[in-house]
Amino acid sequence: MSIFTRKLCLILLFGSILVAPLSALPTDPEKLATGEPPSTYVPDGTCIAITDDAYDGSLASMTCLTVPVITSGTILDVNVDVSINHSWIGDLTIKVVSPQGTVSTLQSRAGFAEPADDGTGCCGDSSDLVETSPFTFDDDAVDSAEDMGSTLLGTEFACQDDAICTYFPVPDTGPGINLSDFIGEFASGDWMVCVGDSAAGDAGDFCSATVDVETEGVDPCRGSPGSIPICEIPAMSTSGLALLFLMLAGAGCWIIFRR
Repeated sequence: MSIFTRKLCLILLFGSILVAPLSALPTDPEKLATGEPPSTYVPDGTCIAITDDAYDGSLASMTCLTVPVITSGTILDVNVDVSINHSWIGDLTIKVVSPQGTVSTLQSRAGFAEPADDGTGCCGDSSDLVETSPFTFDDDAVDSAEDMGSTLLGTEFACQDDAICTYFPVPDTGPGINLSDFIGEFASGDWMVCVGDSAAGDAGDFCSATVDVETEGVDPCRGSPGSIPICEIPAMSTSGLALLFLMLAGAGCWIIFRR
């Protein structure tokens, strides 16, 4: 081996020793499927009429909005926001349905202890709702959904006039316990939020619904039903490839040098 070749090999060898630690620096992964979707669906605000005096306890008798949720993982917590125009809170029953078909009643005719979840009886709280003052159902809230409007006059609006905009669910005679009913289910898929009207004479419409889901992670290469699997694979930058080549060249020269 010539002197020049020996010197070149020594340079490559010691160079590879010096820069080897740099090749271990982390790099950003590349994704087979890019883009992590938002956790909630933002409605467009279009209102649809709530059929007056139609509620009989079934989902078919309610006015429903479909709320797509594309967050992957299993559910840890759920909150639901709704925006409604109506002139009599006590007429309304509100339910949420998960993609797996679990039904949970968020509110069942505030101010009225109905004997059954079938839309019969009268009358509940007479306060109003307005779409510009949406309200939230949250298991951690301090105010009961059964008491919505209880401090207001019949012509005043819940949330807008009493500044109470977050309530914990009270199913009364309806199905479910609270929003913890959904814990452990897969989050992704089409949820439904439904509103039913149980008495004639006071009309309204359903303007928007948002389902806010907190999840725990899943294996990114497995995903969850209805989601796009996202698998992270190691990626080496151009500088990393150059360093690898330098290390291999140095190792080869060391083998030749020892002969």
